[in-house]
Amino acid sequence: MPRLPVTLAASALLVLLWSRASLAAEADVDVDAGAEPRDQVALTSAPASDALASFETALADSLAARGLTLVRARKDHITSDDVVALADAPPTPGAPRVVARVWLDVAAAHELTLSMTDGARRRVFVRRMPLQHGFDAVARESVLFVVESSLEAMLAGQDIGVSREDYRRDLEATRAPAPAVVEAPAAGPAAVTPSPTIAIAGIGYGATALGAGVAAHGPHVALEYWSHRLRLGAGFHADVPVRVGDAGAGARLSTAGARLSVAARLLSHGGLALIAGGGAGYDATRVQPSVTAAELLPTATFWAGGASLRGFVELDGSVGRFVLALAAGADVHPIAERYLVNDASGTREVFVPLRVRPTATLTLGIRL
Repeated sequence: MPRLPVTLAASALLVLLWSRASLAAEADVDVDAGAEPRDQVALTSAPASDALASFETALADSLAARGLTLVRARKDHITSDDVVALADAPPTPGAPRVVARVWLDVAAAHELTLSMTDGARRRVFVRRMPLQHGFDAVARESVLFVVESSLEAMLAGQDIGVSREDYRRDLEATRAPAPAVVEAPAAGPAAVTPSPTIAIAGIGYGATALGAGVAAHGPHVALEYWSHRLRLGAGFHADVPVRVGDAGAGARLSTAGARLSVAARLLSHGGLALIAGGGAGYDATRVQPSVTAAELLPTATFWAGGASLRGFVELDGSVGRFVLALAAGADVHPIAERYLVNDASGTREVFVPLRVRPTATLTLGIRL
């Protein structure tokens, strides 16, 4: 009997220690749970297929490069009411912020329907796209480009699509003659809303091989405009002066020019994209002849001009609003150029530029 209080005291002590350890563990869990969640993009697609799985993986990689998480869901069918209902859903306290919702319906044989909403502005964007050969690699790249472009526009504060109220009115208008209008591809203004466009301004540095160990190089500025899968570009460059010729006679060349181009995206993965294109340009060169031989007389400074065609491939890497582009290609000059000098023995060449000149550029751009 005298040992009973001691036993009870020891038991009470063990219970107290166990309670404190449990509270400490719960406190640790609360600290971890309080970490800031990553913003999300919610994707609902229909119906389930391997092609959709490949698209989801590519989109998840692209969003991860922007610091976003993809939340995936599948349905047998997606309706216009689904888009409106989710746009109306109130946010859950403490849940990660959903910056955009995407619905992709590829149930039809020759057409897909892409819908996007921005919950903060209550906007609805709908686009229908033809499927020439089902939801193949080309169709997946097209949809990925539209989603990426629309998301960039949303994050930049731009309004895309139509307001939720206009979207509802369009739905009510199309439901009046129910069977006929439901099957029509052009159901209302939301279906013909143009895809967002992106403008990019950039500055960089480029180099072009002229021949005989001589390379022209210098800074350039560029303005690019994406529309659908095509990119239109315009640029201006001013090269550092270079000297050509030999020890007896030569010239100092100072070149500046402008160029127009058109390009298309071939492949994309995450924040990377492979682009190919071509263009045409015109260069104006200030030629300052110089001689060191006593029997030669230099001519006056003059200007020379020439047109060229360019083909190139480009690798783009995107981080947020910034784009780093590395391009390589060649300039083709239809008209041959030669730098000549007249001496006692007759006319001789001092420098003949290449007709096909390899070129490379590095450009840092920002989405406007």
